[in-house]
Amino acid sequence: MNIPKNNLSRNSYYNCYSDLQRASKSLYLTPNSNVTITFLDHAIKLLENDKNGNVPKYCEKLLDIRKVLADKERLSQLGTARTADKILTLGILLRDSNPN
Repeated sequence: MNIPKNNLSRNSYYNCYSDLQRASKSLYLTPNSNVTITFLDHAIKLLENDKNGNVPKYCEKLLDIRKVLADKERLSQLGTARTADKILTLGILLRDSNPN
C-alpha cells in the first residue's frame, strides 16, 4: 500500500511534535535523565528527512538546545523549566507551520 507523500509529511510533523512534548516533560520531571536527549535526537532526525523551507531554522534551534542539555552547568544557569518551555514552544510552532 502506497501512502501519499503529504501524509508522510503530516505524520513526521506530528511525530516530531510528540517527541518534543515528551522531551519537554522528561526534562521538567527528570532533568538529569538522558531521555530528553533521546527524544530531541529523534525529532531532529525526523526534521532532517523533511526538506520544507522552515525546517532548517527549527533544526538549528533544536541543535542549540541539545548543546545546552549536554552542558549541565549551562543548563543549570538557564534553568530546566525555561529550557523545557523552549522545547515545547518549538514543538507548537513546528506543528502550526505544517504545510499540509
